[in-house]
Amino acid sequence: MAWRALSSHSSPTSFGASVDVVLRNVMAGRPIPSDISLSSWAKRLCGQIIGRLLWDLKQLDTLSLCGWLGRPPLLSAQNQAKVSLLQGFDSLALTIDCPLSTKELIDYNAEDFMELVVFIVRVVTTSRRAQAETSLAAAKQQLEAKFAGDPRRTRRLVWHAVQITAVASEYLVSAPCEILRIFMGCIFLMTFAKYGRTSLHKSSHDRPGPPVRLDDLAVNDNQKNLITDWIQHGGQASIAGLEDIYSDELASHVSHLAQSLLARIQYWGLSQKFVKILQMFQQIMD
Repeated sequence: MAWRALSSHSSPTSFGASVDVVLRNVMAGRPIPSDISLSSWAKRLCGQIIGRLLWDLKQLDTLSLCGWLGRPPLLSAQNQAKVSLLQGFDSLALTIDCPLSTKELIDYNAEDFMELVVFIVRVVTTSRRAQAETSLAAAKQQLEAKFAGDPRRTRRLVWHAVQITAVASEYLVSAPCEILRIFMGCIFLMTFAKYGRTSLHKSSHDRPGPPVRLDDLAVNDNQKNLITDWIQHGGQASIAGLEDIYSDELASHVSHLAQSLLARIQYWGLSQKFVKILQMFQQIMD
């Protein structure tokens, strides 16, 4: 009801691109209409939707009554749908541009933490690092400035990322979108540990009081007030297995947590690929 009330007071441009129009064009092999502007992050969200549809098809294979009744499965229609979805996934990936210069990088990532985080991870874990050293240095510098320049937003994003891992630990779903969600949350925390932790460390230790548990999933007024106060003013904070998120062990702790979560998801070998990226990223950051 709240979303419906909000939409009734919003202009048509507030809703962004139509998801069904984008996905229909992508899966049909047609280009996205020129009047639709999609950021790389929006394209990744479309990728998560495609991943969920692929998971649904996999579940149909598993739960199909045809096997129980001794009838052959409906492979033709399902395989055609899988091929269409995978081709659409590839098409989306090819349309996500990679910045080619330092200026383009800075302009491209002007307002988004995660674009910088993804760019850094992509460069440092591939063989293109030597060719992109200047752009990589600019990205690191800009990310450090963002973390230090907006501590409230930084703490809110840290809390969101921690909540992603907490929810996954409690309610793990075996799906491609869950792999991506865990991976994105954890690489944000690891980059925060490397480029943002120091800027918030001093002010946080000046505030008295016990650490706030950022991975607490309890929904009550007391916990909400503690989190709101921490986001607004800072202070001590902890997560399961680590009493101080500002400690030097944060990156390695998050990496081990992510790897243990991804190891529980068996899905077309995707988990192992993301685990390898996390391991490479951790080695470079140590």
